[in-house]
Amino acid sequence: MPSFGAKLKQEREQRGITLDEISSSTKIGTRMLHALEEEHFDQLPGGIFNKGFIRAYARCLGIDEEQAIADYLLASGTGEPQTQAEASPAAAAIAQRIETEPGPTANLPWGVLAILLLVIALGFAAWGFYSRGVGKAGRYARHESSESQTTTGGQTEARSVPSGSAQHAPTAVSAP
Repeated sequence: MPSFGAKLKQEREQRGITLDEISSSTKIGTRMLHALEEEHFDQLPGGIFNKGFIRAYARCLGIDEEQAIADYLLASGTGEPQTQAEASPAAAAIAQRIETEPGPTANLPWGVLAILLLVIALGFAAWGFYSRGVGKAGRYARHESSESQTTTGGQTEARSVPSGSAQHAPTAVSAP
């Protein structure tokens, strides 16, 4: 059975793809691709970058990315070729539950809540407009009626409403 790097090289050659084509497609330097095929893992940056390189290389070749990463982990000796779900059954159960169960906000009727808030806001606006308008209208009506006419003993006295800053003295009008 060929090694990890030999499998990659064999797949690439079977498809007739050069390292330069893979390099231009994946934006990974040919030096790094050579290091993968020759299994010189110490020349690679390490960590998550190596997995990213292998994933991109496998995608470019059209092979299974997860299997390629698992093969790399075995070849490099950096870890077990297990997924997180295989490593911890409890973590797998939690991940399954998170994916299948809707969150607490999924059951809220957001449309109804938005309409309710809009109606409340419009109610407050109408109340404010109405109370301000009635107050001004009532105040002006009382002010005009008290200043325009005063009745005392059968005589009507007319008062002028102040205009501007000058005020006129009340004028007495006799009844005929």
